[in-house]
Amino acid sequence: MKQDIISRQLREILTDDELRFNEPLSRWTTWRVGGPAEYLVFPSTVEKVAWVIKTAKAHNIPIVVLGNGSNVLVKDKGIKGIVINTSKLEKVEVKGTCIFAEAGVTMPYLAKHALQNNLTGLEFSVGIPASLGGAILMNAGAWGKSIGEVIKEVKVVDMEGEVKNLSKGDMVFKYRESSFQRGAQVIVGGSLELAKGDPIKIKNLMNLHQKSRLEKQPLRLPNAGSVFKNPEGYAAGYLIESVGLKGFSIGGAQISDKHANFIVNTGNATAEDILNLMERTIHCVESFYGIHLEPEVSILG
Repeated sequence: MKQDIISRQLREILTDDELRFNEPLSRWTTWRVGGPAEYLVFPSTVEKVAWVIKTAKAHNIPIVVLGNGSNVLVKDKGIKGIVINTSKLEKVEVKGTCIFAEAGVTMPYLAKHALQNNLTGLEFSVGIPASLGGAILMNAGAWGKSIGEVIKEVKVVDMEGEVKNLSKGDMVFKYRESSFQRGAQVIVGGSLELAKGDPIKIKNLMNLHQKSRLEKQPLRLPNAGSVFKNPEGYAAGYLIESVGLKGFSIGGAQISDKHANFIVNTGNATAEDILNLMERTIHCVESFYGIHLEPEVSILG
C-alpha cells in the first residue's frame, strides 16, 4: 500500500520521536482543538526537512507547516498528508549584533536570548506565543513593532527540497502579512539584525510589556492570540465589544470577557465552535459598522 511505503520512507529519515501517525493536533495547538494529522513529523535538522519534502513530492502528498501552534485553527476533521512541526529546529547563534535562529525557537526565548547578549530590538516580542518561523510567516508584532523590521535573511526549503537563503530584497512584509504566505516553501530559520543596548532598559521594557499582557489578555485559558486583524483606524477588540459580544459563547468557545479580540477555549470547545463564533463576530461587526473583520489566524484543514 502507498501508506506503508510512505511510512517506511519516513522512518528511514526520522527517529521514533520525530514521527507520529494519526496524531490529534489538539495536542499541538494553543487553542487545544483540531483533528488528527495523517503524518505528523518533527524534523530536528534542516536536512531532514528537505528529505521530508522530497518524500512528499515523490508521492504527491500535501505538506502543511505547524510552528508553535499559535495563531492557527485546525479543523475538527484534521489534515491529510504530512504536517511538519518545526519545534525541534532550535539552534541559536549570535554574531555581533546579528542573531541567527532556527524556525522552532520561540519568540519569548529569542527575546530573552537577545537580552542576555545586550541586544535591543526584540523587546516587543517577549510575550508573543509564536515560533520564529510562524512569526516571520505572519509578520507577528506588538506595541507598534513587527518582526519584519529586524529580519535580515530567511532560510527556507522549497518544494523541490532545496535549501535557499533569501535576503531582505527577496521578501515583503506588511501588517500581519508577508510574501511567504504566497510562496511554496518551509521557513527553517532567520537572521535578525539588532543593535547594542542597555540591558537594564531592555529588561525594564520587556517587564512592562509582560505586565501589560497579563493585565489585559486571557492567558489562563487556551487561545490563539488575537483572532482578527485591526482594521485601519480601529481596534478589532473595541469593535467586537461595542456590538455586545464580549463574553458571548457558542459551545465551548467564548469571546473573552477580558479582551474581546481573543476567543478562549473554556474546556470543551471544538474547531467548529470557534469557526461559528468567528462568523457570528464578523457578521455582527459588519452589520453594525459596515467594517469587515479579517481573521489574523490561519485556518487549516
